[in-house]
Amino acid sequence: MPRGKATTGTAGTSATTGQARRRSQPKDEWAGFVQVSVSEARREEFDLWLSSIAEGIWREFNDAVGEGFKFTLSYDGANMCYIASFIGRPDLAGERAFSACLSARGGTFEEAVAVLVYKHVELLHKDWWDAVNEPKRSRMSFG
Repeated sequence: MPRGKATTGTAGTSATTGQARRRSQPKDEWAGFVQVSVSEARREEFDLWLSSIAEGIWREFNDAVGEGFKFTLSYDGANMCYIASFIGRPDLAGERAFSACLSARGGTFEEAVAVLVYKHVELLHKDWWDAVNEPKRSRMSFG
């Protein structure tokens, strides 16, 4: 669902129509790349998740884009795979202003998108804060 336009509230805060107030900053801090990957050893878990969500993967993808994440897709010819990425501000609590990039690779563009959504929804629960701020803890032995 797309975000509404932000309206200025009291000093240092802004409110989005129908949403809780959030701290505003002149510019989000760039937090870098989220360090979570899915190894071959954990591939079975991903496959089970993918079969359970089936067509819902595109709903989750649509929700992420509608929440303001920028989506990019490119082809890596050297490694013969697609790279799907979300770039944006994942802040469930509405108080963390930072931007980061989460990416995934796959042999087809559908697989790259599926792995990206899996990381965003299932592994990170749509909140990248710990993965960005405590990368060693957040790796979760996924590669």
